[in-house]
Amino acid sequence: MTLLQTDDTAFMDRTLDEMVDLCYENLRTKIEALFQMGEYDWRKFNYTAFIDNFEDSGEKLVAIYLVNSIVYMSEIFCEASLLQKVNSLVSNAAFSDAVKFIPISGGGEVTVDSGFRFTSLVRKSSKYKDDKYFPSLEGLIRSCKNGEMLEIIFVDDIMSTGQQFDALMKKEFIICGQNTSLFDLWRSRRAKIAYIPIVATEYSLERFEEYGSIIYPCFTIDHEYNLLTNIPKYFPQWLTNTINVFEAINSMNKKLNKSGLGIAGQGELALTLAFFNSTPDSTLPLLWSKDESEIHLLRRHA
Repeated sequence: MTLLQTDDTAFMDRTLDEMVDLCYENLRTKIEALFQMGEYDWRKFNYTAFIDNFEDSGEKLVAIYLVNSIVYMSEIFCEASLLQKVNSLVSNAAFSDAVKFIPISGGGEVTVDSGFRFTSLVRKSSKYKDDKYFPSLEGLIRSCKNGEMLEIIFVDDIMSTGQQFDALMKKEFIICGQNTSLFDLWRSRRAKIAYIPIVATEYSLERFEEYGSIIYPCFTIDHEYNLLTNIPKYFPQWLTNTINVFEAINSMNKKLNKSGLGIAGQGELALTLAFFNSTPDSTLPLLWSKDESEIHLLRRHA
């Protein structure tokens, strides 16, 4: 659903303030339509406070289009996407009934932990028995028998830069009295492994091309999703012809970016992606906060 369809001729008859009013009303109409379609999670986004935080008309218009650019992954959508991918792998005999599900983080059962949270989405289906779920890779390793083939499926929200995936594959542990890593087990064919993120960036897939037989994203987003390097994709021509959108974003970033990251976020990816439980640090940092905030659009739980 597009935010505003207008041409340069229509813009010539209006001031920036008038375009703010027009675009703002159009955005409200769009979000109200999302409510009507059952996308109730949009109610937790205080988009009006985010937009009204900016006094400059140009920045306010950019803020409106930033809200419009958000790609939101609801819990229902993520659950359905994960189950479809998991069921496909199991039904195609890539994995047997011995497969185990492990949170990508290998941490405790904390609801804001993306690894546990997304593993729990698979568990909710009740298709796979409770003994298929382990809270950590270490727990599974301790329980395995000598010579046993490991079959592991990791699920996660996003593979943005692939940093967490890389650390997982290189993580060392002791099995049968020897130091080894998940990569070593996979390379020596002592383990079948699948890593299923809801979303993987083209950047991360290119970076870890050698693991092509392991990574099974539900969806892939290409380089064009980098908002800062593809401004014409996200903002209409009448706006880019009137103001310097990048400079406006840079100014807005100085006001709102409290993340310690640069303007484009982790990996310089400049995404506008949000999940039902958190926001990736590869999403534009001016959009989110780790703490409770009355002016940021999104919340990140780290």
